[in-house]
Amino acid sequence: SIAVLNVSAVYNSNTISHDYIKGTTTGIGAVASVNIPVIQPFVGITSESTSVTPGSKALTDAPLLDGMSGRSSGMRIDGGLNFSPFPLLYIYGGVSMVADGTGYTGAIGLKF
Repeated sequence: SIAVLNVSAVYNSNTISHDYIKGTTTGIGAVASVNIPVIQPFVGITSESTSVTPGSKALTDAPLLDGMSGRSSGMRIDGGLNFSPFPLLYIYGGVSMVADGTGYTGAIGLKF
C-alpha cells in the first residue's frame, strides 16, 4: 500500500450567549495528514480570535461593566497520531499548543 497525503482547510465559528457572558470565537487553519498503513500522523495550524462582553445579568449586577469587552487572538498548533494495530482497534494521541499552554488528548476505541 502507498502513503497518501491529505490536506484540508478549516474554518470555525462558535458563539456563546449566557446571562453573565457573551462570546464569539472564530478560527481559520490548515491540517495535513499522511495515511500510512497502520498509522496516520497529522499536524495543523490555526489562527483564532475570541471576543467577550458581559451578559444582561452581569450588567444588572455590576453596571460598571457596561461598555467593557475583551479580545484575544493567537495561533494554535496541533499534532498527533492515529494508530490502528488491528482492523477494529483505534488509538489516538495528540498535543495542542496555544499561547503559553499545552494540552494533551488521547483515546482508544473500536471503529467499524
